[in-house]
Formats: sequence, structure tokens, C-alpha cells
Amino acid sequence: MKTSTLIIAAILYLSSSSEKKITGTISYDKHKYESIEHAHLLIKSGNKTVESIRIDSNGHFQIQRYFTQDLDLFFMAIGGPPTYLVTIRRDSPDSLDLNLTLPVVYKKNIEKVICPKCGKTDRIIPISYGFKEIILTGYTSEDGITYYSSDKGHLYHDGGCMENAFSPQWYCKRDKLEF
Repeated sequence: MKTSTLIIAAILYLSSSSEKKITGTISYDKHKYESIEHAHLLIKSGNKTVESIRIDSNGHFQIQRYFTQDLDLFFMAIGGPPTYLVTIRRDSPDSLDLNLTLPVVYKKNIEKVICPKCGKTDRIIPISYGFKEIILTGYTSEDGITYYSSDKGHLYHDGGCMENAFSPQWYCKRDKLEF
């Protein structure tokens, strides 16, 4: 009985997912930015990293895995936080070739940055790195995340003290996404 239940569960799991092969290249201005030789591509499901793929010195990567849900790809360089690149939908084709460019330039709608995940502008705030010369007052919101307000009344998301050329500059409070 237990064996047949496990077999049925495995069949249902595999039938609800498909193996995808994703290849791609991350390009950047090699004269302006440091090498991405030791960078990684983080594959996340929600806020959990499920895999880390090394990007070669030419910016090439390959992912081959089963998708049971949408997965987010993040670029991770030495000395900086992960930067959101793209979401791979569960129902996308089984073979994809991605060409991504760093730093990522995000769309704006009348000078407001659009979240690449939800497509909205109303809950986007800038990320602040390091020690700033502004007076910050911290408060914890209803979602348990601490945001900071400057003496000018602007909200900031704390990005920590480490920043590099590809670090995210914006935070969507709705998706809890740094991009």
C-alpha cells in the first residue's frame, strides 16, 4: 500500500513539472566594470535559494532542472548583494536561451520605477548602502521588515554596507524584492 502511494505521488509530481534547459549569457561593459569571473547565478523559489550556478569568465551559464513552480534568477558577484534578473515561468518552453545585460536598467513610468516582478510602482523605495550623511530613523513595518526614514521624510530599505557596481538600487515592499 505504501509503495503504491509513493509511486502515485512520484508520478503526479513529475507530471506537474517539466525539465527545462536554460542557457544564457550575461553581458556587461568590460571596460567599465570588473570581471564577473567568480560570479554566480542564484535560482530562488520565493525567498529560498534552491541552486547556485557558476557563471564562466565569458558570462555563459546553463541550468537544467525540473520546474514545479516559477523561479527567479539573481546575479551574485563578490562583494555585493544578489541582483534580480528575471523570472522563469513554470509554463515557459522547455528550452530557453537568455541574453541578460548588467547593470540591469529597469523601466520607469513617469519617473517612477516599475517593479519587474509585479509591474507596479506604488510600493517601490530606494535601497541605501553603507553609512549615509542623512539622519535615519528605523521602524519595523507590519510585515516585520525594518525600513528607514530620512529627515526629509523619504523611506529607504537597508542594503547593508557592501555594494558593488551591480548591486540592486530599488526595493519592492509588495514582493520583498531587491532589484
